[in-house]
Amino acid sequence: MPKSKIEEGLLLDFYGELLTKRQFKVLDEYLNDDLSMQEIAEELAISKSGVNDLIKRSLNQMYKFEEKLSLAKKFKQRALLYDKLDKVNDIEVKNLVLQLRNIESED
Repeated sequence: MPKSKIEEGLLLDFYGELLTKRQFKVLDEYLNDDLSMQEIAEELAISKSGVNDLIKRSLNQMYKFEEKLSLAKKFKQRALLYDKLDKVNDIEVKNLVLQLRNIESED
């Protein structure tokens, strides 16, 4: 089930609020700030293996959320459709796509 850090970062965007503050902080630093496990361990004054375990447990939790809710999968599917619709040379379609993007960005 290994994914890229980019895909895991997307999961964090969707499900980070459902994690504990500590889980979110560690994953954010690991995935988005590109800190090493050793750097995070030193910051938190825990072992590198403790950071590794925390990351694995947190990622597994987010994968379970995604399995049940599919928010990231649906987001990627919509993004592909928006890209296709953007290529349609019709003003009304372009306006509708813009309205949809605005609705989604409000959340």
